[in-house]
Amino acid sequence: MRDLLGCALCVVGGVVIVLNTPSQSVDTDIDVFLTNVKDPVFVTYIALLVLVVLVMLGFQDKYGHEHVGYYVLLCSLIGSVTVMACKGVSTFLTLWICCGADAPFRQPVLYILLLVLTSTAVLQIRYLNQAMENFGNTETVPVYYVMFTICTIAGSTILFAAPPARLGRPRATSHHLDACTSNC
Repeated sequence: MRDLLGCALCVVGGVVIVLNTPSQSVDTDIDVFLTNVKDPVFVTYIALLVLVVLVMLGFQDKYGHEHVGYYVLLCSLIGSVTVMACKGVSTFLTLWICCGADAPFRQPVLYILLLVLTSTAVLQIRYLNQAMENFGNTETVPVYYVMFTICTIAGSTILFAAPPARLGRPRATSHHLDACTSNC
C-alpha cells in the first residue's frame, strides 16, 4: 500500500511540475529580484514560513518520529528558500560572467543570499536525513519529491509572479536577460 501511495505521489508531483512549467524561462535582473524580495506579499510569505518552521521545530520530538510528512515538510519548506536564494546568487553571477555587469562582490545582498543558501541547504539535508533514518528511503523520497516540488513552486510563484504586477511594479520577465545572454 505504501509503495502504491509513493508512486501516486510521484505521479502527482510530475503532473504539478508539468502544469506549472512556464512556456519561457523566467530570468531577472538584480534590481527586479530585489524589488520582488521587498514586496509585502513575499515578506509576509517568508514571515509565515519562518513561523511555521519554528513551530514545527518546537514539536519535532513529539510528532517527528510518528509521521513521515513531518520532517519532509520541514525539509521542503526550508528547501524552497534554498531554491530562491540560489536563483538570486545565480542572477548575480550570470549578469557578471555572461553579460559584463560589475563584479557583484561589493553587493552585501550577495553575501546575505550566500548565507541563506548555505544555512538552509545544511538544514534541509539535516531534516531529510532524519526523515530517512526514521522512515527509510522508500517512504521518504516520494513524499519529499512531491512536498519539495509544491513548496518550491509556491515560493517561486510568490517571489516572481505575485500581486505587484497588478500594482504596476516590475516583475521578473524573460526579456531582462535575453539581450545579454544572446551576446554571450
